[in-house]
Amino acid sequence: MSEISYKKHLIVFSVVLGVLALTIFVDSPGYTQLLPDHLGFQMYYIFWMSAIAGIIGSIFIGYILGPIFLIVHKYTLGIRMKYGIQDRPEPFKVKIGFKAIWPTLMAINFALMFSQFEWVQNIILSPTYVVEVSDKLKIPLVTLVTILPLMFGISMGLFSPIWFLLDGGIVFTNKEKVNGIRDPIEVRSVGGWYNYILKGYAGISIVFIYAKFTIDTLAVVDINPGVFLIPLLPFLLIVMAVPAFVILDITAKHRKRYIQKIAKKIGITEPLTNPLKIDSKESSMR
Repeated sequence: MSEISYKKHLIVFSVVLGVLALTIFVDSPGYTQLLPDHLGFQMYYIFWMSAIAGIIGSIFIGYILGPIFLIVHKYTLGIRMKYGIQDRPEPFKVKIGFKAIWPTLMAINFALMFSQFEWVQNIILSPTYVVEVSDKLKIPLVTLVTILPLMFGISMGLFSPIWFLLDGGIVFTNKEKVNGIRDPIEVRSVGGWYNYILKGYAGISIVFIYAKFTIDTLAVVDINPGVFLIPLLPFLLIVMAVPAFVILDITAKHRKRYIQKIAKKIGITEPLTNPLKIDSKESSMR
C-alpha cells in the first residue's frame, strides 16, 4: 500500500473526526459516571477511544494471539494435515472499509448483548441518569454506546490474528488425510479458516438486529444532536478503524516475518508443492 493511499484514508478519518467534534458543544449532563459529566465530551470521547481501542486490539493482541491461533490449529484440527508457506507479492492497496466491516459487526453484536445486562448498566450509567430516564429502552442505548469502544477493541483483537496469519501466508492441505476416501482435496489458509468461524458472530443478521434496535430506540428518545448518530454508528466505527489498518499495513512485512518465524519453530518451513496434484495411483483408489 503506497503512502498516497494512506493519505486518502487518513483524510477521510480526519474529516469525520472533525465533524464529530461538533458534539462537544452539546452542553447537557452526561450519561456515564466513568467520564466528566458533560454529554458532548462523552460522545466525542467514545469515538476517540474506539480508534485507540482498534489500534491496541489489532496490533498488540495480534502479536499474542497470532501464534496461539496457529499452534492450536496445527496440533488439534491439523494433526493429519500438511502445512506450508505461500509467498505472495505485496499488494498495491488494501480495502480498509471491507476488512473493517466484520470486526465492526462483531463489536455491535457484543455491545448489544452486554448492554442488556443490568450489572453492566449499573457500572456504566450515572445514578442521576438512571433516576431521570423515563423509558427503559434508553438505558440499553447509552450502555451500548459507552461500551462500544471496548467491544470494538476486543473484536479487532479477535480478527487481528487472522490478518497476521493471512499476511504470513500460512496454508494447509488435507491431501494426506483424504487419501483413499472420496472427500475432495482442499488447500486453505489458516487465517481464512478462522475468518470463516468468526464471521458467524459478525453476520449480516446483526445489521437487521441493530436496525430494529435503532427503530425501537428512536421511537422513545428525545430529539437531540446525538440521536442522529445512532443509525450511523456502524459506519463511524468503520472509519474509526482506519488508523489501525494503516498501522497494520505499515507493519505488514514485520508481522509476516514474525508469524513465519513462529511457523518455522513448529515445523512449517517449506511451501506446499503441487498440493492439488492427483497421480494415477490416487485416481485408481477413488
